Amino acid sequence: MTLGFDDLAAGMRLAGVVADADVTVVAVEMHGIGSATLTYRTDDGRLGERIIQVDDLAGLAEVAERRWSFDADGAMFRLASEARRMQQAHLADPFAAVDTSNSISIRTRSTPCTTGCSPRSRCGSCWPTTRARARRSCRRY
Repeated sequence: MTLGFDDLAAGMRLAGVVADADVTVVAVEMHGIGSATLTYRTDDGRLGERIIQVDDLAGLAEVAERRWSFDADGAMFRLASEARRMQQAHLADPFAAVDTSNSISIRTRSTPCTTGCSPRSRCGSCWPTTRARARRSCRRY
């Protein structure tokens, strides 16, 4: 659907005014039948003006909604960000993912330490291990 000069109104989101960006119409000032001055605001807050002819209206399109919305479920975002943090934590600190996690593994809660070390030590029998880390004795910590 092609827009006309009478369809342009303040607050409308348009594509095609500026390359690779959507703009919000601030004002439209008509200059007769075939041209108008379009005052717009870009997403980064800059104001601009463009004189639009009748031929330019074919390249303009109304944008239905914004690209980004912040109405998602906050609990799901927190769960996904915690999973991503735990997945990437080994890059900074090999023990960060498990040390700062809110969850306690079943193995840590149910299996007593058989080497006689304290429950907070990081030996292979009382602390959860990963495949990448070999079991270590308490004396190394």
